[in-house]
Amino acid sequence: MLSAHNLDYANAFTERIPLHDNKKHTPADIGFNAKLMLGIIAVVPTMIFEFTITKASSIALLHPVGPNGPDKTVLIGIMPVMLDRY
Repeated sequence: MLSAHNLDYANAFTERIPLHDNKKHTPADIGFNAKLMLGIIAVVPTMIFEFTITKASSIALLHPVGPNGPDKTVLIGIMPVMLDRY
């Protein structure tokens, strides 16, 4: 489930997805713009997605799955923003 706390239409990366980097074994957060993410998901005619990020600094792959999902991968051309933990 993808949830967003802030749908204020601002151009800020305030939403976070927790990410575990297997190479460094350190937790990280990836920021995303909730309005932009909802706009991308809204154009695909399915309700179930697999969201894959291979590296913390690479673009994300969005895989529509389920009976209504197309057999293609939707490439999200958005670079995640790494958020520092202090």
